[in-house]
Amino acid sequence: MRRSSRLQIFVTTALTLLLVGCGQTAVERASDGGDATAKAKTSQTERQDKTEAVAEGADTTTDEAATGSKAGKNSKAEAKLPPPPKAPEMRPYLEQAVGTVRLPQAAASMVRQAQVDAGDLGVFLPEARWTERAQAVLNLVDDLESEGVRESRLPEELLKSVVELREDLLESPGWTGGPNMDAVRAQRVASGELELAALWVASIRALKHDHSNLAPWSRRDMAQRILNSVLRWHPPEAAVAALRPPTDQYEKLMKSLTVYRKKAEKGFTHLPKTLRRAKPHREHEAIPLLRKRLSEEGAVFTDLSVTKWDQELTDALRAEREFRQLRSFKKWKRNIDRHLITTLNITAAERVAQLELNLERWRKTDYNHFDYKVFVNLPDFHGEVWDGTERLHRFKTVVGKRNVSKGRRINATPVLTARIKRLVYNPTWTVPNRIIHDELLPQAQKKIEKEGLETTPLDYLRSKGYKVWNEDNIRKLKLRRAPGPDNALGKVKFMFDNRYFVFLHDTNAKGKFGHRRRALSHGCMRVHKPLDLAKLLLTRDGTFWKVKKLRVMNHRKETPIYLKTTVPVVIDYITARVDQDGRTRFLWDMYAKDKPRLAMVRRGLKKKARGM
Repeated sequence: MRRSSRLQIFVTTALTLLLVGCGQTAVERASDGGDATAKAKTSQTERQDKTEAVAEGADTTTDEAATGSKAGKNSKAEAKLPPPPKAPEMRPYLEQAVGTVRLPQAAASMVRQAQVDAGDLGVFLPEARWTERAQAVLNLVDDLESEGVRESRLPEELLKSVVELREDLLESPGWTGGPNMDAVRAQRVASGELELAALWVASIRALKHDHSNLAPWSRRDMAQRILNSVLRWHPPEAAVAALRPPTDQYEKLMKSLTVYRKKAEKGFTHLPKTLRRAKPHREHEAIPLLRKRLSEEGAVFTDLSVTKWDQELTDALRAEREFRQLRSFKKWKRNIDRHLITTLNITAAERVAQLELNLERWRKTDYNHFDYKVFVNLPDFHGEVWDGTERLHRFKTVVGKRNVSKGRRINATPVLTARIKRLVYNPTWTVPNRIIHDELLPQAQKKIEKEGLETTPLDYLRSKGYKVWNEDNIRKLKLRRAPGPDNALGKVKFMFDNRYFVFLHDTNAKGKFGHRRRALSHGCMRVHKPLDLAKLLLTRDGTFWKVKKLRVMNHRKETPIYLKTTVPVVIDYITARVDQDGRTRFLWDMYAKDKPRLAMVRRGLKKKARGM
């Protein structure tokens, strides 16, 4: 019996090993694929089931054999994976591509140097793949319209070629392994590198970036610096973000441009001239049009169809006049005048053009170069002191008149950038020759004639506190006013070098700050509450102690105080801004700098109307 049981166990074990070996053979055949794999697996499963039913003692042997068969399967599968296609040598293709794309020589050299630094694998398209850096270029192109730039300013063929290349590389990235096909792709990728650089440069030109906050005061090589940013910065999107001015006004105006483009599709309601005949507390057929027009830019009415001029309309008109920098009147009737109607009849398309123009001005302004600065926006009639994104101070200003003489605005305050070097307390006023001959002498003569005085204009001016030099030579005549309450420069002036001889100063004519449109000076900028501005600048400079020590407020002696660190002052002309409540405010274009752009829009609208 013992021999028979031993024989039975031996036969069972042998049968098990035989069946397992058959299963392993099936697994190896399965690695070749096809229908044989499924049959082998089915056969192996059936045989293993039979083996388990015949002998319970062979479980350990079966598990070890199964484990060995899986390991053999995995090792053979890994051994049969095809190696990645070998990349062609890109250096000759990159060198041959130089000169095939229209790109400034300096820019092409920068791209080639960046490629060399990257191991001659490409900067935008390494390994023949569309990268984040390449996409940053197209992202800039996509953002052009939202920044007020039409894509028509870009080379059409260049943009089309880059878009086609993007689609090709996204559809089949990398190399194919075929020598001929990879040679063609390598040549296309090499030229694509330069096309992307050329598209970046073209987009910068379309944005009219004369300079940006990437490198202050380096305008000569600014184009190369901007190109270098997209070639080397990481992440590359930072190069796109750096091109935008560091002010929330730019982002707000971009959003406002989108809104006004939608409004331009419908257009604003046009107000007839007969509206000026409307009278308070009475009905007029054009009153509903006025209500509708005011509501199109933010005013709220309970009923737009009301034809009567009521208190609700009067309140809305006064608010609108303040918003448009127009004078408000206590008498209701005077609140609808030609100035308001002319302003409201500016079309939505013209407003879109204004927003595009002012976005361009924000990109070009020197405001972007400095963290700490004094910024004066002439059409806003305000100045501000900024430290980064924090506004430290805001003050009213009176700027140059808009009158024209001999074809030019002789009193207009210029756009400029300079540095405040010193403050002068109790300043003397040396009167400019133009003011002497055009204003002071004629006014003195009129006073003499009106009052019947027996004196000369110069003697009359002497009696009013002016000191006179070179009175025998009218061309070299000089007048100077001593410090005091009658001095036009007031208590303090802020001096900075510039070729226009303009500066910021106090004034003895405080009433001018009550006007909403304060283009009333001879070119210099009068400052409201200038002592507060002076205290802020000197305190931050660490020199305000001199004011206290010298007691400049207690005497009338001219006292200059030099800053240890000069303060940048940026005087610019921007005619649109977004208020804190989100409303877009279009400022008075007092020097008519928006006029050429608006005239182009009007001509386009007229041509469109004729075509219809």
